[in-house]
Amino acid sequence: MSELVKSKPETLVERVTYLQKLCYKKVIRPEKDNSLNEENSLICLAENILKQLLLDLNIKVENTKQVEQKLLLINIYLDTFEKEVLGSQSIEGSNVTIEHLISHVDTIIQRMEIRTTTWCVIN
Repeated sequence: MSELVKSKPETLVERVTYLQKLCYKKVIRPEKDNSLNEENSLICLAENILKQLLLDLNIKVENTKQVEQKLLLINIYLDTFEKEVLGSQSIEGSNVTIEHLISHVDTIIQRMEIRTTTWCVIN
């Protein structure tokens, strides 16, 4: 039996969506932008999910350098979420790759799943 191989951006969106499910009672996944190529569309989708999550939690994102690159924005959003919701950051790094972001989301998910009570639940 063979398994389907997922792209790294698809894996990132899957993990970000799981993080979203930990925070929302009901999750509605936004649609990806068909005008972009598949990889860019998925990266934009992950960025939009995290941006909306932070907005819904009333967490202000400090983007003092006015970063516009999507991978760096996702990293800023993950750092902000982890610092504000969990109280500390577990991963710091200047080399932002999709693999790094997937690892960062997985670490946040693991930290949230350790507790039996919910960290944040948004209706």
